[in-house]
Amino acid sequence: MATMSLIAELELLTHRARVRRVMELGRRAAAGDEGAAAILDELRRSPSAYERLLALLSVHGSHDGGRALEATSDPSRTVRRTASRMIALYGDDAQVHRWPICPPATSSTTTSWGRRSPRRAPPSIPISSTMRCALGPTGGSGASASRRS
Repeated sequence: MATMSLIAELELLTHRARVRRVMELGRRAAAGDEGAAAILDELRRSPSAYERLLALLSVHGSHDGGRALEATSDPSRTVRRTASRMIALYGDDAQVHRWPICPPATSSTTTSWGRRSPRRAPPSIPISSTMRCALGPTGGSGASASRRS
């Protein structure tokens, strides 16, 4: 019942306030609040992609990269894409290594129509998570590294 009252409360808020509210819920769950953790677990198991996305947005408060990694296999493309961005921000090295895919290098510069969009500054992402994508599974010690020497 607490989940339904949370959804009703969130419907009245702006997007920014809604995200702040679920971030606070994530912080409380990370601090050990069992009620907040139960609400988030119920949202994660919901058949509604919107509710699963709300649960995923709570990772901004809890900094739990494991929850973001789980969401990469969600049926909703929106949830999967959001989760992929969060793994780079909140995942540790082991979680990033288990990440099913690395985002393509052109994902931020090419639109769905194939046109180039304006370049943006790259997000602040830990080197360890991005280097795996750039260097590949060998970590840069493959054939290309031997050609340089």
